[in-house]
Amino acid sequence: MALWCDKFMMQTPVSDVFQKRSEPRTLYHCIYGTIQGDGLEPTCLGEVNGREDRFLFAASHLTKALAFAFSYHEGTEIICNGAITGTEDEFAIIMNSETTINKAFDAKIFAFPDTGFEEAWPGTEARQYVSTQTVPFSKTRIALEIKSADDLMRHGLQIFSTPDTLSEHEIKNFLKEDYEGASNEEWLFHLLKNKGFVWENQRRGINPNTALQNLFDGLSQIPSPSQQPRP
Repeated sequence: MALWCDKFMMQTPVSDVFQKRSEPRTLYHCIYGTIQGDGLEPTCLGEVNGREDRFLFAASHLTKALAFAFSYHEGTEIICNGAITGTEDEFAIIMNSETTINKAFDAKIFAFPDTGFEEAWPGTEARQYVSTQTVPFSKTRIALEIKSADDLMRHGLQIFSTPDTLSEHEIKNFLKEDYEGASNEEWLFHLLKNKGFVWENQRRGINPNTALQNLFDGLSQIPSPSQQPRP
């Protein structure tokens, strides 16, 4: 299953190599609510690139950071997020509830150079970098302020919401199903066509990803196995 979801992604440890660039890469980090302290702190304990430590995570793509304007706490708002192949955009699968899609947001996306960061899980579509150092706020800028889900979609996040008829337990069960050999995009199409998910950008007419729409249009023309003629 070619799905890179932050909550379900399994990684193979690789050597700890920081690839230097001639020009600094801009990274992004989302902070929700009141800003505290003097900088962005490495508070996430985990294993990255073969070592365990407290890391500060940052996204290499703006839309990756946008997904974290939703809360991952106990799966109450967002279930997973991942890359849309060949584009700058990210998708997020959220719980379809009034408190999620229509809530007021209070999030800020900070931008800063990649000094002191290394790529997390090179060779994957994780789009994340990590550091064990604090990034002072004086070395950052606020790239965006997010006040609504519409703001997230306007800036490229592709939001997919779950059906009202499915419980959280049912959703998590089939999200873990092995959709053999499928790309992220094929898997999303499967959720739309066969599981009743909703593409909010398309439904609301807010910046649906053109490449994704074209792929969905193409996939919709392919007969399902039950519709294909027998040899």
